[in-house]
Amino acid sequence: MRQWQSRTWRARGLTLVELMIVVAVVAVLVVLAAPSFRDLILVQRLKSIHAQLVTDLQYARSEAVSSGAVVNVRVQPQLFGVPHTCYIIFHHFSRDYLNSGASSACDCREPAGSRCTLADTRELRTVQVPLDGGVTLAPGQVTQAVAFDPKTGGMMLKANELGLGTGQPFMVTSAIDPARSLSAVVGLSGRPRICRLPGSTLPDPAC
Repeated sequence: MRQWQSRTWRARGLTLVELMIVVAVVAVLVVLAAPSFRDLILVQRLKSIHAQLVTDLQYARSEAVSSGAVVNVRVQPQLFGVPHTCYIIFHHFSRDYLNSGASSACDCREPAGSRCTLADTRELRTVQVPLDGGVTLAPGQVTQAVAFDPKTGGMMLKANELGLGTGQPFMVTSAIDPARSLSAVVGLSGRPRICRLPGSTLPDPAC
């Protein structure tokens, strides 16, 4: 009886060569799947960061209306020696927005407690995106900041030479690379929308 059990056990076992083949096949599959899995994690991180950005733009707009004071959002691009890109939401109470436009008085690259140093400024929220996470934030080429009007929730418009308020949509882009990027565009109404720039392959509406 013991002899029969021993033979059955040996018949069901794997030889060392078979085990090595299985391990080699699994290793090859892991190597092939790793880049795709890493890319999937990066894209999910991009979407998460961009969703938070859009939520914070909506927060800045609603905060301006509820507080009765202009709220600024400043986005600062990558800078050599700084380990993150970032944006800051803040009040700049005494600024002449009609003649000067949105404020850049506060700096999200600075440590907590020293980002808004002017007496008439107040930090509301700061978000820093580490560069080692593979995602960067960048403002549009025209301006790095947008200000929300407490009366309408729209963009604060700067006066032109005729004294009329003018402005352009404000854009922030979250990107892994040009092919994997998302943009948030704030129109004159103050409402942000998500879109993709030319060259991005993500399935979102074109800007």
